[in-house]
Amino acid sequence: MSLQRFSWAAIVTCLTGLPGLCPSAGLAQGKNILLVTSGDWIATEQRDSAAAPPYLCSTLTRKAGRSFEIQANIVDTEARFADARWSQPASIPGTLVIAIGAYQVTLKVTDTANDVAIAAIGADQLRLMIGAMEKADAMTLTPGSAMPQTISLKGSNVATNAFRACAAQLRAAHNPAPGPLQ
Repeated sequence: MSLQRFSWAAIVTCLTGLPGLCPSAGLAQGKNILLVTSGDWIATEQRDSAAAPPYLCSTLTRKAGRSFEIQANIVDTEARFADARWSQPASIPGTLVIAIGAYQVTLKVTDTANDVAIAAIGADQLRLMIGAMEKADAMTLTPGSAMPQTISLKGSNVATNAFRACAAQLRAAHNPAPGPLQ
């Protein structure tokens, strides 16, 4: 089950070249906090205060009205693909196929909302996907029967490393047993 989606406004601002308006650690209080910007990718977290552990971690890229995000929250980890050109009702079943080099995974879409398809991704799948991302220049996403979309992986290594560090903090704070991303 997914937590409620957060606002993309601050993230889009960062990706459109206005870094002075990017969220920062001083703005915590439940807002997006920019962890790193690298190439076409960013990593963010959300926490209730500067002293609290994160409750949401993400790494994403957004270009030409499309975005791909990996998001970890206290419930699960998700792959999210959004396209501003879509207009669909909520809860449309389907799949999201992610191909990176020789790696390919087909994820079941667990939720949709107007312009986004959300699919849960398991810890082992996530490790393999990030490993493949580290060795490739691009990934291909195919939501349902739509045309495949190519997503640049330029800068994704730095962003996924920040995401993994954030997710390890999140898992440690909300689950005392060692988590899959630690």
